[in-house]
Amino acid sequence: MGPLLKGSLVGSLVTIVCYLVPVLNLFAPFVGGLAGGYVAKRGLEGGLLVGVLMAVGMLLPGLILAVVLGTLLESLAVGIGEIAGGAVIVLWIILVAHTAALGIVGAAVGGLAAGREE
Repeated sequence: MGPLLKGSLVGSLVTIVCYLVPVLNLFAPFVGGLAGGYVAKRGLEGGLLVGVLMAVGMLLPGLILAVVLGTLLESLAVGIGEIAGGAVIVLWIILVAHTAALGIVGAAVGGLAAGREE
């Protein structure tokens, strides 16, 4: 397994675990990206790639979950279900943007830290 893929998997797992911790969940993608970028040890460019791979890796499962949950909520009451279904999709977009932005920044910082250590 290549270092970038390994770093993105480690970063994604750390992010998911950190999402379960109250207060830390606000910075979970940054912490996960930091760990992933550090594990990859590829400098700034490698850290950026790790962050992008983390975001892409979390994009598909989140999309599937948002569509399924949105469809289930849409079938509730007329009017309320449609609003709730649409809200799930909007919240998913916000969560992905948050995860991508902080994950990429964290992975770049982790990559820089690993590069300076060598």
